[in-house]
Amino acid sequence: MVVGKASGDWDQQIDSNRLWLGGLTVSGFKTGAYVPAHPQELRPAAEAALRAIAAGLADTEIEVLSFAETLTAHERM
Repeated sequence: MVVGKASGDWDQQIDSNRLWLGGLTVSGFKTGAYVPAHPQELRPAAEAALRAIAAGLADTEIEVLSFAETLTAHERM
């Protein structure tokens, strides 16, 4: 998963042989275009995600960091 491109580094390459030999798939999703066009989807999607987490369907580790730890948060992502 790739989250954000704040550094402006757009030169990453994907080895297509690793995808093919590993039976892997790459897909992309850009919320920047989707969200404004589908605002009615945001609340139901967020509620479904929270229900799944509450039901134990995701191995989710949550840690709240202070604003002063913003750099640490981004490094962890």
